[in-house]
Amino acid sequence: MKSYTDLEQSEKLAEFLSPESADMYYPNRIDIKYQGALPIEYKHGNPLLSQEIAAWSLTALLDAIPVIAEYNGMPIRLRIDKGPIGNDEYAIWYEDLQTNLSTDIGTEADNFIDACYEMILKLNELNLL
Repeated sequence: MKSYTDLEQSEKLAEFLSPESADMYYPNRIDIKYQGALPIEYKHGNPLLSQEIAAWSLTALLDAIPVIAEYNGMPIRLRIDKGPIGNDEYAIWYEDLQTNLSTDIGTEADNFIDACYEMILKLNELNLL
């Protein structure tokens, strides 16, 4: 199971999310081949260096997504679901708090990391972050 954003996703999110919201990072060392991100606590409170790239775990991604928001003048709430047994599809969407109907803000993916990533991109485009 995917545990954190991949390098490409991390670079895209770093364009608009605060690096302080990340809980992992890619060392990006040229001389060492590392196969993944490291937990940020290994930095011992030190800020990321220019050659290091912020990365986000599922927890950090979920923290970046507002639970309640307002869209087109209506209050909306976040919904998260995993498909039924045998269907490994993960869905994240907002529904209208007054009607309980789904809005057009949502995404589906094969894992929660990718679903959260796509949702954050949409929310950023809509200025809802």
